[in-house]
Amino acid sequence: MSSTSRGRFGMIKNGWKAACLSRAVHREVKDDPGLVLHALGLVVMAGISLSVGMMSVLDLESQTQLELVGIMDRLMGTWLGVLTSVLGWALWGGIVYLLAGRFLGGKSSYNESLRVLGICYGPGLLRAFPGDIGIYLSLVGSVWVLVAAVVAIRAAHEIDWVGAIIPTTLGWLISFFFLPALILSSYNFALP
Repeated sequence: MSSTSRGRFGMIKNGWKAACLSRAVHREVKDDPGLVLHALGLVVMAGISLSVGMMSVLDLESQTQLELVGIMDRLMGTWLGVLTSVLGWALWGGIVYLLAGRFLGGKSSYNESLRVLGICYGPGLLRAFPGDIGIYLSLVGSVWVLVAAVVAIRAAHEIDWVGAIIPTTLGWLISFFFLPALILSSYNFALP
């Protein structure tokens, strides 16, 4: 394990390497159970970004002051965004493990799949931008997470590209679109 996997700013360095599609970081994360907290941290940060993007935190029409309106609604929205991301991550890991690991003969456990997928959530921070530009940045960030995850699953499970693309894309669709639509639509958020 390299010294950059742990230590100061290790989570950010691992997230950056995963976003840059480095296969080496996925092997390190797969082999180190202690890095689950790095993965969880990136998933939580992506969940906070999702909730910030769904609700404009600042009253952008007021140029003289920054108003926080409905603090309890915003806290509930943030909590739901984080909960949705963590549940989606766990579900995505399960789908990938069952399809890639068990069905296609991949070489990673559920926990290993979960860790390498979690490290790929870094580009999900692009989901934090509200407004029209936020919709495009959210889409770019979400697709970037998918691409990084395909690279991660291929490296972690040691399977071919098709075997990595199919389960990863299926889990991504469920965790990034269907689950947020199901959970957050009940709270009347505008999904980015």
